[in-house]
Amino acid sequence: MKHGPMASMSRRCGALFLVCGFLLAGCAGRLPSTAPVAGNAKALVLSRFQDFLDRECARSVDADVTLSWQALWSGATVRGMLQVQKPAMLRYTAVDPLGRPLFIIVSDGATFTAVDTIKGEGYTGPVSAPFWRKYIPEGISPKELFFWLSGGLPPGELRVDDVRLGKSSPWPWIILTAPGGLHHQVLFDPAAGRILRHVVADREQAILLDVTYSGAVRPKGEPGCPWPEELEIKGAAIPGTIRIRFDRILSEAVLPSATFHLALPVHYPVHKIK
Repeated sequence: MKHGPMASMSRRCGALFLVCGFLLAGCAGRLPSTAPVAGNAKALVLSRFQDFLDRECARSVDADVTLSWQALWSGATVRGMLQVQKPAMLRYTAVDPLGRPLFIIVSDGATFTAVDTIKGEGYTGPVSAPFWRKYIPEGISPKELFFWLSGGLPPGELRVDDVRLGKSSPWPWIILTAPGGLHHQVLFDPAAGRILRHVVADREQAILLDVTYSGAVRPKGEPGCPWPEELEIKGAAIPGTIRIRFDRILSEAVLPSATFHLALPVHYPVHKIK
């Protein structure tokens, strides 16, 4: 049995990794109330929104991040490093206060490899496996992950249906429909050219995913599209609130393919997930 600081770290990180899957049991909310927008104003908003969609932004990011989860009775926070690259590559490393890896997961968009250094175990499998869905929402494909994290929208998947005015904010809502009938509402700041909130609901209008974006960060001294400083993630199937904070954007340079491959320690047992 573990005792002392490492036991505390193990319990804290174990809880985080177990419940940090975005789509687990939670509570549903309601879609934001909206009102019609006049024709001229609607055309201006749609023009600015199209400019936003047409931006040329980086296809990679290397960042220091803080990931936290908070529910009614418990919560956890862990720092780490995140590398994401289009079309669907991911590497996330959670570290302890001394910078030592606690958990690493990488994916090429089709398969994943993960290692839990506390348990001394490795995991491999397809991104369709339940293990992967502990960490990535059921409704988000690997190719959409970069856009969700960066406060963007995946190209070609959403149809704009309407522009509405929010009753509790000065910014307009862009109403969109996705294949399969999912309903999207995007709170858009036309002046800043950025998404402030993105809500996804099913046919019964139960909110599956509700992401609020705040702040802006970019690599020091570099121009380009800013990244949101913090994401607050809620939804019908999320236990509490998850926050991802981009503490520092290190680079937006294209990452080598080796970044998204993980060699498991030879002495670790490897669980092949199906």
